[in-house]
Amino acid sequence: MIITSSDEEILEDIADLEQSTIIVFRSGCSYRAIFEHWLNEKGIKPKKIMEFGTLEGLLGCVSSGLGVTLLPRSIGEKYSQTMPIKIHIINEGKSKVPTWFVYRKDEYSPAALEEFLKVIENYSP
Repeated sequence: MIITSSDEEILEDIADLEQSTIIVFRSGCSYRAIFEHWLNEKGIKPKKIMEFGTLEGLLGCVSSGLGVTLLPRSIGEKYSQTMPIKIHIINEGKSKVPTWFVYRKDEYSPAALEEFLKVIENYSP
């Protein structure tokens, strides 16, 4: 989801973010990489990029109207209950973010891990 201050209008299109400040975690965050790639893909140039090391700092700046961010739905929904932020659903192909689970196949696997892996392999949204 794109998250903005509660004072922002509804985003109709990613192009509405032209010349916005984007507020992100430091390099290495997958949501930052996806957001930057998406903006670049659309030819959108952020006015400024502000980096933060904590979720509270990042969302505090967004809620104050200093910029916008891209974060998981669970974070947006949780913090929209207690902070003046607005969540904007993404209807493009960027709404799904892959998650990888890394483990060693050559090590002992507890039964719980084996069941978890079966659930993941059989999952289809």
